[in-house]
Amino acid sequence: VKKVAKKDYSSAPIDLFNYRAMKLFVNGDPSFNYTNEMIYDARMVVRFGNDSNNYYEYSAPIHPDIRGLGAQDNSWNGLNDVTVNFNDLTKIKIARGDSINIPYEISDSTGPPGSKYRVFGNPDLQSIREIIVGVEKNRSGLNSSISGSVWFNELRLVNVIDDDGIALNANANIQLADLLNLNFAVSRTDP
Repeated sequence: VKKVAKKDYSSAPIDLFNYRAMKLFVNGDPSFNYTNEMIYDARMVVRFGNDSNNYYEYSAPIHPDIRGLGAQDNSWNGLNDVTVNFNDLTKIKIARGDSINIPYEISDSTGPPGSKYRVFGNPDLQSIREIIVGVEKNRSGLNSSISGSVWFNELRLVNVIDDDGIALNANANIQLADLLNLNFAVSRTDP
């Protein structure tokens, strides 16, 4: 069972190419169970791509809210902080080879236990037409049904790629009638 919210950018696709990562916070209901990466009630899913056949996906088990349960501060469970590294997604897309019609899944070594990336089809970071966030019940979880609230907060792009570069511009104008007229201009910008 999956419940999702979708933002459609089909009229004006967004370009994520000049960013290194996407981040957001997820807050799980205090009633949710989390024992380990195999035994938990629900997982959160962030999917973005060109359409339902070409997408990147990040998912991870949802950890219960710890505020008011003896936590030192009043912050959300840090294991629900999500960082989707675009460089990892590109490596996964290249590593899967020609199998674009089969979902290619790999564990996220830098994320919380049980987190994973999935690539399906041929998604393009320069033409994102939809972003979907959702909750999926773990079929092997202890509870046969779950209810509660899950908050997805502060979806944002981080670490802009602003590497220095060089811009060159050259102009030429040659006129042979009336015995030659030659103009030439070169400009270079190096920030």
